[in-house]
Amino acid sequence: MRVQSGYPIWNVVGDWITRHYNDAAVIADYQLDPAEWEAAKQYYLEHKAIFDARIITNSQPDAANDTPPLRTVEEYFAWLAQNSEGDI
Repeated sequence: MRVQSGYPIWNVVGDWITRHYNDAAVIADYQLDPAEWEAAKQYYLEHKAIFDARIITNSQPDAANDTPPLRTVEEYFAWLAQNSEGDI
């Protein structure tokens, strides 16, 4: 599923979580109409388990990393923040 401007919702939501649930940052990052973002966010919240599974599946550390599998998007983004040293 994508927002009207074409971005996959799971990408936009991933940015939202990374930015500590800051709506204004997501709107600016993706140049979204606020109503478009609200609709996408609502869709995510209604189907959270499916989107979270997609984010987790596409975001696991690689096999060379000794990090155990991450089970939630919050675990993933905490790991990412810890390992990116400000690159987010």
